[in-house]
Amino acid sequence: MEETGDGGAQEAATLFSQTSVCDTCGLQSKYRCPRCSLRSCSLRCSQQHKIERGCNGERDKTAYIPMKDYKHMDLLNDYALLESTKRQVEEVGKSAPNQHQQHQQMKAQRMQQTYANEGIQLLVSPLGMDRRRRDHTHFDNKLNQLKLSVQIVTPEKDIINHQIPQSSSIRTVLETAGCIMTDSPTFVYVKSHDGRNVETQQDEELIEALRGTTVIDFPILVVSTSPLDARWRTAETMALDSDSSDSDSDSDSDTSSVSSDSSDELSDEGASERPNELIIEIN
Repeated sequence: MEETGDGGAQEAATLFSQTSVCDTCGLQSKYRCPRCSLRSCSLRCSQQHKIERGCNGERDKTAYIPMKDYKHMDLLNDYALLESTKRQVEEVGKSAPNQHQQHQQMKAQRMQQTYANEGIQLLVSPLGMDRRRRDHTHFDNKLNQLKLSVQIVTPEKDIINHQIPQSSSIRTVLETAGCIMTDSPTFVYVKSHDGRNVETQQDEELIEALRGTTVIDFPILVVSTSPLDARWRTAETMALDSDSSDSDSDSDSDTSSVSSDSSDELSDEGASERPNELIIEIN
C-alpha cells in the first residue's frame, strides 16, 4: 500500500510538472491566458506571448465549449454574458424615447413656424397631453398647404374633424361636421386662447379666419345661434390666473398689515377715550 501511495504521488508530481510549465520560458507556470489558454509564469512572459501570438488576453465569451467539457464555471460565465446583453438592450430602450421626444420637438417647431408664416400664434401642449395626442395637423407637400384638425363646438355637440385643408371655407368645415343650422341664424367664432371670440363669415377661408389668433394645438370653432361676447375670458381673469401666486402672497401681506394697523388704531382710540371717561366720572 505504501508503494502504491508513493507511485500515485510520483505520477501526480509528474503530471503537475508537465502541465504547469510556462510556454514562454519553461519555468513553472502560475497563470493561464483566458483567451488562448497559454501558460505563463510572470507579467513579462504574459506580455511577450501577447506580442508573439497577437493575443489580447480577454476571454472569448462566445467560444464553443463541447458538452463533455462544459463545467459549472462555464455556466456562470454564460449567465453573466446574458445579463450583460440584457443591460445593453435596456440602455438602448431607454435612449429611444429621447430620440422620439427630439423628433416631436422638431416637428412642433416646424409647425409653429408654418403657423407663424400665416400670422397665427401656435402654442403646443406637452407630450402626453390628450389634446396633443388628438392633433393630426400636418403639412401636405402635394397640396402645398396645411391639413388641420379642427374642433367644432355647437350647443348640441363637441367634435374634432381631421384632414381639413387650410383653403376650405368655414361653411365647408361646418358641413363636413354636420353642424350647419338652417332653422336659425348661425354665428361662427374662432375661440382664440388670448381670450377673444373672433367672429368669422362662413364664406371665409379657414386660414384667413385664424389669422391674428392664438391656437393651442389645433383651432376651435364655436357655432352659436346668438351673438357671443367679444371675449370669452376677460383680460383681468387671465391676469389673475397668471399671477395667482403673487396676488395671494400680496393679499396675505396686505391683510396682515391692515390688521396690525387697525389694531394699533383701536388701541390708540381706546387710550384716548379712557381719560375722558375718567374725567366724566370725577365730575
